[in-house]
Amino acid sequence: MKNFYRLIPFIMICIALTACKSDSENSIRNQQNESFQLNSEDLSNFENLDLRTYEINASIMVPKDESTSVKHQLDSFDWIIKQGKQSYLSIEDWGTADGLNHFIEEIKKQTEEIEIIENSDDFVFYKKTVGTSQTTYHAAAQHNIEGVNYLFITAKQGFSEDGVKAVVASIKSVELRP
Repeated sequence: MKNFYRLIPFIMICIALTACKSDSENSIRNQQNESFQLNSEDLSNFENLDLRTYEINASIMVPKDESTSVKHQLDSFDWIIKQGKQSYLSIEDWGTADGLNHFIEEIKKQTEEIEIIENSDDFVFYKKTVGTSQTTYHAAAQHNIEGVNYLFITAKQGFSEDGVKAVVASIKSVELRP
């Protein structure tokens, strides 16, 4: 029993160090989450893209760019929004199924290192690292529009940490249109 009492200070130090690490990790995550909150200033360089032309009764804010286009085949279940020649984001029609949970399960199966930074009922934001040096950022948000679940996903190639902020602002800006 004497040996146990000698271990108490050591145990207390370990608990304190673990708590400090957890607090600092939570602080970093909270700072990252706060950086993805939208305000009108963030959207000042964005324009409204009406998706009704493409069979979705909604609109989305996208960065102002004269070369913004939407690739979609009539009666298909996916859309690609491009800025110039680059894919910006894609939209998938999941009907009544939960596309976001399926999406999260699929990213967890990837062989690359995946770190989920933010995950909520309708949004996921994560970092993908390939090898030791190539890091890209990705996000997806699910919006229910007239009973249909649409999944708005960053382009497959992902974005830099700064570049992904615009796409996150876009996928969080989706609004129903009558």
